[in-house]
Amino acid sequence: MSVQIGTAVRSARPAVSAYSWLSVLFVLIAFGGFSRTYLVPVATNQFTCAAILHMHGVLFLAWTILFALQTQFVGRGRIDWHRASGSD
Repeated sequence: MSVQIGTAVRSARPAVSAYSWLSVLFVLIAFGGFSRTYLVPVATNQFTCAAILHMHGVLFLAWTILFALQTQFVGRGRIDWHRASGSD
């Protein structure tokens, strides 16, 4: 015999939406913060440095994009894509 006390069911959709928007905001902050000091100088061929700094910049910016994609996958219920793209 099961007894249900109360019927308060919260939808997870608003929380997922907040996480999705916050992940996009994070990417915009990262790109905005590094645009003046790294992205624009690289694009205009005015940034010269060791290759390790370029590798660091590419990996960090790629990670921020992956972070936002992972959040979007979970938010849309595509857990299979989330797991296939590298996170369990």
